[in-house]
Amino acid sequence: MELTFKEKYNQLLAREKKAESYLNAPGRTEEEVAKWLPEYLRIVQQLGQMIYEYKQGGNEITIEEQLNGFKNI
Repeated sequence: MELTFKEKYNQLLAREKKAESYLNAPGRTEEEVAKWLPEYLRIVQQLGQMIYEYKQGGNEITIEEQLNGFKNI
C-alpha cells in the first residue's frame, strides 16, 4: 500500500528531527558534522519542497503541522 502525503511527510520530518539531534549532540566532532550536514540539508530541502507542492495543490498546512507533523493519520 502506498503511503499518503501526510505519512511521507511525517516520516521525513522524523528523519529531520533525528538528524538534527545527531548533529547537535554534545561531543559531536566537526568531521562528523561535516560528513552528515549535506544529508541533513537535503532532508530539509525535501520537506520544503513537499510543503510547497502541498500548498500548490490547494491544501493548507499549519505551522504546527510543518514543525511537528500531522496528527491522527
